[in-house]
Amino acid sequence: MPRILIVTDAADAGEVVYSEKLVPAHLQSEHSGRLLVERLAWAVEDARRAERKRAETRRAPRKVDLEVVEEERAWIPT
Repeated sequence: MPRILIVTDAADAGEVVYSEKLVPAHLQSEHSGRLLVERLAWAVEDARRAERKRAETRRAPRKVDLEVVEEERAWIPT
């Protein structure tokens, strides 16, 4: 059976945001077709948000605990 998938665009592994089996009834009337398109629009927006969140997480500066760094350096033989 045909399936619609909305997957985030990611270099490592995309996240499936939306998955739906497509049946002829989805396109038999204007009303059901509009409902399908509405669900797709929501899924595309969710995927866009997920991609933006992932990108912001990658760009966020990482905090380094200098005390831990110094403690680890103390264990390194000189």
